[in-house]
Amino acid sequence: MRVIASELATNISELTLTSRGKEVFELALEGKTISEISKLLCISFSGVLRHREKMLEENACHSMNELIAKYYGLFSSSSETTHCTGN
Repeated sequence: MRVIASELATNISELTLTSRGKEVFELALEGKTISEISKLLCISFSGVLRHREKMLEENACHSMNELIAKYYGLFSSSSETTHCTGN
């Protein structure tokens, strides 16, 4: 997934990310796996997972797909969500 640099700069500023979180997020947008991100940034696999968890928590998202949708303006954390109760 390729993103135009100016579009990335505009959209990414709307998310709450640390400098390392921004690096992790940009690589995830490129389609890199956790293992690939770990090797590229010279951090542990669990380190990448911690950065992802922190990004999700700080941006009120439950998955990377949700965070990416929020980045593209397709999801608002203030919108109501419905949960299946299994009834």
